[in-house]
Amino acid sequence: MRKHKLYKVICVIAFCMVIYAPLTAQDDSASPIRYGVKVGFGSSSLAVDYQQLGQARTTISIGAFAQCRLFNWFDINAELNYSQAGGTNVNPRLFYFKESPMLGIPELNKSLERTDLLMHRVELPVTAHISPIDFQGSIKPVLIIGPSLGYTVRANAINYYRWDFEGAPNDLLTVTQDNLKKKLNALDVAGVFGLGFDVTAKPVSFTLGITYRMSFTETNNYMYSLYQNYTYNITQVFLAVKF
Repeated sequence: MRKHKLYKVICVIAFCMVIYAPLTAQDDSASPIRYGVKVGFGSSSLAVDYQQLGQARTTISIGAFAQCRLFNWFDINAELNYSQAGGTNVNPRLFYFKESPMLGIPELNKSLERTDLLMHRVELPVTAHISPIDFQGSIKPVLIIGPSLGYTVRANAINYYRWDFEGAPNDLLTVTQDNLKKKLNALDVAGVFGLGFDVTAKPVSFTLGITYRMSFTETNNYMYSLYQNYTYNITQVFLAVKF
């Protein structure tokens, strides 16, 4: 809990920096706003009390951003991204009550083998990119920190069932998708923390880095869930190209 509160405090401080910096920037230090595209490849998992639930799933993200340079060591990035989140081989009791037929039907020799979660989301991160003051060189390290607001557009449980038919040489395996949109909180607030390298070049520049997205909002919105306070997190490697 203390660790969670610490992350919140850090994120609030970063948000204040994002708001305060434009007010203190001088006109003669202002640089043109740059635009770009960003792609990411990462890993997402569910967690409760910082303990992972199930296994991580591979995720992707893609979007666009605008970057405003306020000082030679301080940039603000405002992004609009499509991103994926969720987990694999998670406990199905997160989404179904104990007697739910979604957990299998013994009378029909139908058993649930595995449940995955896949969320499709729209993310709005606003992050500060902070580099060493008066750093010289075309490649410079950057600290990335700031808040992110997200909305889940679609969420599906992917369920794998095994049917054991008497006398059949092999079991029948089927895969179904169940809409979980109403069982998850759609809106989500998170903190983004990361490190990267800015590479200045012509005609384009780019940033290569890694970020960790930590959710501050409980993902669960289902009263019969086995864990009421689970969340999800994303670790991602990204490439951002600036024009």
